[in-house]
Amino acid sequence: MTKEMEDIFEKLDNEKSEEAIKLIKEGLGKRKQDFIEDFIQSLSIIAEMDPSVVKEIMPKLLGILDIDDDVIRYSMIASLKDFVPKYKDFIFPYVKDYLKYGSPKKREGMLILLKYVAESDVEDLEPYYDSIVNLLNDQHEFIRKNCIELLQKVGKQDKEQIEAKILKLLKEQTEIDKDILEENQELVDIAKKIKNQKSKDDYTVADNVLMKVADVAITKGTKENVDEKTLKEAANSVLKEIVEVSSLGIEELEKRELEAKSKALEKELQDEEEEIKIKKLQLEKEQKELEQKKLEQELEKIEREKEILNKQKELEKVKRELALKRLEEEKDEIKNEEQELLEKKLKKLEKEIKDDDYDEIEL
Repeated sequence: MTKEMEDIFEKLDNEKSEEAIKLIKEGLGKRKQDFIEDFIQSLSIIAEMDPSVVKEIMPKLLGILDIDDDVIRYSMIASLKDFVPKYKDFIFPYVKDYLKYGSPKKREGMLILLKYVAESDVEDLEPYYDSIVNLLNDQHEFIRKNCIELLQKVGKQDKEQIEAKILKLLKEQTEIDKDILEENQELVDIAKKIKNQKSKDDYTVADNVLMKVADVAITKGTKENVDEKTLKEAANSVLKEIVEVSSLGIEELEKRELEAKSKALEKELQDEEEEIKIKKLQLEKEQKELEQKKLEQELEKIEREKEILNKQKELEKVKRELALKRLEEEKDEIKNEEQELLEKKLKKLEKEIKDDDYDEIEL
């Protein structure tokens, strides 16, 4: 473990999160390979200790997705394979911006991270389907390749939605290209005429300017998109993996898009019905559990009342036995008193008889 990581763990152990965050950001900012590797290996431990730390440093961590050294970059991304599915909520706030505005390496890195998520839970990626599908139109082949692989993974579990979105992209792209061509037809015709009549070496300054303007107009003024053929090839790679596609003509696209949307809606309704059914069963289960609980409470109440009644009966019995005992004791006392009284009377009577006999003898 590097000295920097030892200091970070010491701060975390002493609950000095802000100081730990500062050290991590400084380490990531320097982009030192040993620190990055050490930090990523410790990422899950840090997340368990204090999730807020990982949340705070996530922009800085994702920022090194475009590090120049591809060996370090791919190694870092691979090291996140187990972490990302578990803590996916930490990266979701950055997905759309990275896929749309990030550098090519950042776009690729985010697609790979999303593939890790897709391997465990495809449903979580639904809010990002449009952002992902749009990268089929990316000018960089390595980005399209990762986009295709991700969509193939997602499409196997949610094919109707993915098919509908891909077909929509293809249809919109065809319509855009058609509109642009019509708007700039005169310019395009002149450019074609120049190409047919002259070689590049013979182009005048005006010819070169016109050719560049025509090229910009045809490509919609951006270098981020591919031509229609490349886009269709990328789309085909996904669609052939999840559905059978025989044609990608404009009419077929509209038809397939409507069919896909219909299937997606039908699936969504089925999922909703299934969810309602599950909730209904859950409610019935809860009601039964509640009734069972009430019954158990009633039985407990009856048992308590029985127990109280039995105790009351025992108490009454004890009271009766005690009263009876006292009564017997009182009777015994009375008998004893009467016995003593009789004995006294008897003694008195005996004495009187003796006294009378004595008087007679004297006479």
